[in-house]
Amino acid sequence: MNSVQVGPQVDLFDIAKHMLDKYEFEDLSAPDLLEMTGFSQHGMATASGLNDFDYQTLSSLSMGHKQLNQIQTVNKIPIPPEILEHFKHIKCHCMMGLFPEIGRAWLTIDSEIYIWTYEQVRDVAYYDGSNHLIVSVGLVKPKAGVFIDDVKFLMVLTTPIEIVILGVTFGDATKTISSPSRNIPSRTTFQEMQLMNKPIFVLGTDNAAINVVQGSNNGRIFLGGRDGNLYEIAYQAESTWFGKRCKKINHSQSIISYMVPSFLKVFSENDPIMRLAIDNSRQLLYVLTEKGSIEAWDMGRDCNTMRRIAKITQNDIVQSASNIVKTVDPSVFKAIKSICPLSIDDCANLHLLAVTQCGVRLSFSITLLTMTQIHHMNQIMPTVSPIIQQHSPTKVPGGTCPNTTLPSSPASSIKCPADSKRHSGLHLVHVRLPPGYTPTTTVNKPRQVHSAHYSEGTLLLASTPQQDQDILWSISSAPFPHRSYLTESTTIIPLDGIVWNLAEIPDRCKANLQSLLRKAQKSKKVVLLTNQGAHIIALLKPVDLLQQLLTACHGPHHEAVKAFFRVQGEREACVTALLLACSEQYRFSDLAMWAAQAFMLYGGEPSFSNQMLGNVPSGFNKLPYQNVSMSMDHRQSPQMFISTPMANTFSGGIANRTSNAAQMQGSFQQSHYPLSPGTCCYDLFNNEAATPYKEIVFLNLIVPNQTSNITGVNDVNAAIVYSAKHDGLYLYVTRLLRPIWKLRCTDNNLNSSLNQNDCILILEELYALRNFLEANSMNEISCNLISHIERLQYSSYNVECLWDFNTKHKYDG
Repeated sequence: MNSVQVGPQVDLFDIAKHMLDKYEFEDLSAPDLLEMTGFSQHGMATASGLNDFDYQTLSSLSMGHKQLNQIQTVNKIPIPPEILEHFKHIKCHCMMGLFPEIGRAWLTIDSEIYIWTYEQVRDVAYYDGSNHLIVSVGLVKPKAGVFIDDVKFLMVLTTPIEIVILGVTFGDATKTISSPSRNIPSRTTFQEMQLMNKPIFVLGTDNAAINVVQGSNNGRIFLGGRDGNLYEIAYQAESTWFGKRCKKINHSQSIISYMVPSFLKVFSENDPIMRLAIDNSRQLLYVLTEKGSIEAWDMGRDCNTMRRIAKITQNDIVQSASNIVKTVDPSVFKAIKSICPLSIDDCANLHLLAVTQCGVRLSFSITLLTMTQIHHMNQIMPTVSPIIQQHSPTKVPGGTCPNTTLPSSPASSIKCPADSKRHSGLHLVHVRLPPGYTPTTTVNKPRQVHSAHYSEGTLLLASTPQQDQDILWSISSAPFPHRSYLTESTTIIPLDGIVWNLAEIPDRCKANLQSLLRKAQKSKKVVLLTNQGAHIIALLKPVDLLQQLLTACHGPHHEAVKAFFRVQGEREACVTALLLACSEQYRFSDLAMWAAQAFMLYGGEPSFSNQMLGNVPSGFNKLPYQNVSMSMDHRQSPQMFISTPMANTFSGGIANRTSNAAQMQGSFQQSHYPLSPGTCCYDLFNNEAATPYKEIVFLNLIVPNQTSNITGVNDVNAAIVYSAKHDGLYLYVTRLLRPIWKLRCTDNNLNSSLNQNDCILILEELYALRNFLEANSMNEISCNLISHIERLQYSSYNVECLWDFNTKHKYDG
């Protein structure tokens, strides 16, 4: 391949940078969850789940050629036998739960608690220092600077009489463990958990039993009372003149409530709190009560205030949902069983997902979404009339949040109003009906749903259709990315027992950066704790589905793989193929080779835009152009369409026909597939706007009457549309570099913004991509490109010759 010499007027690095910015903008402009619900288009609350296209089978990705799975069982681990022995001595009460932060499960039997690692069934710890029945348990990471460094977590145990807070420490231990799948010993390092002998704090409950304990990332401890009140344990390093070191605060009662005589409170009806959920990305707390009411609380950006935003009753929710979906029995909207906060990364303008007993999803926003906020529309959505009880912010002692950095997504800076004053209530935005309501469905409807978990487009539902055995529903939009409407697939698996709790296993990566490629490559793992033990599953992603297809088909040469590229969209499928081909896990394997071959085979070819036939008379049909890979929305795309120069291989064939190309150039005419209105192509050198085109670029960087030092490229303004391979490669690099693309090198103290693990992560991904490019020579891509362009130009030349022949020899018939 000959080298390309570039003159001073062209900076290839600057061109590549602008192209990355362009694809970055396009990627961030992909429809989010709110847009997929249709609210942005209609300006009012919407519903979905009633049409056949709302739920599709995974086999549609392979056009029915192969069966695919979207969840996979990773492991099943029973409860340790030494703990099961204590069941024989149970008297009245037991509970089970998970501490995913430390990889442990717990079980209470009367006044004792047992803790063990759910992945290896070892390191069993217990606490029997309480004389009363344990009714709720929680684990919280303490505030910085309050305790000694050895105290990593606080364990909160509540009884009807008192609240006990224990310190949790860890000691390093190394043991040799044999893998259950191989008889090969491997040395694994794990931390042994230890509970401090004496409680750190002990508080009275004041005759208000605690149903649930929940902690925030910044160390705040919240309690949900059986009396319907929200409490907080406020603690600090030292006692002060104005307060104790630790005390319990009632956020639900105002100052006026303390003036009401206690005998009058007896006649008030309590609504016990059943669940607490925290959105740490936006400092919001949600409360679900036994009677189906939902409360939203603002925890304050300074981490030491508390303000109730709104409270909405179950009757209000049912009435509002029934007004949105009038063809469904209103009873399906009753009995809300779970609440799942949506982080900024999930959606900038939706905040909460509530799941009913029948599996209906209710999406709420705590901001009044106006059309000015959503694409500058002019109307305001209908909202649920919440029971708003505004409280003056409650100051929490010792609530300072030092050096707390809230994670945010790039999209949040574009779409999310950050001002907490916009929090106006709980507004029902969308109703999503579960599988079973479409006209041609063959799937049964969920029944008796009691637990739910939402993560990155996948909803897990635990339901009990029959006694003593649960089934797990997986409803996921992950196999259908970047669609303008919400499309999901469903998988149902039976479980061994009743689900007590389910939680996501946190990623143990030590890097601070949120790598989008790692996120797309690595499946989320969820642990379900049943009365039989821990059941760990993996939520599979498109890269796993492509891996299943390539493995089942023994390579890319199969209609199922071809269908996957066509159904998912060529450019997104190319990114998926690159994830497999560049994966360090599959390096030098058949799977990586098959993924690279699929990238080359089904990544499409570049083609000329319709303007190349602009001078062809109206008597002939213009060459149609379609490219599935351009399914991504091009809203407000920047005016830039020049990419890195092509290889210098034009000295032959094409270069000798420049005169024909010049004759065919003509004036730009509108493409059959234009960009969005208001977006136009732009000549970087002539500063002239052209008629809108989709992905139109110029092979030639030479300006007429201007000398260029780029040799070997003699085509005159040959406008082409890039292939899905090209787009997929740019999207891959864009997502690889996004965490650091606009990151400041240092902070205000001139310390590096990246730590060593961050640099290692980025460099590993860059080296993997470089290895892929070196292993798959760009000569092959260039040769394919040239031959394709030659075929198109030859076809165009034949059209002109045929027209000339007809005009010179006019004859009838």
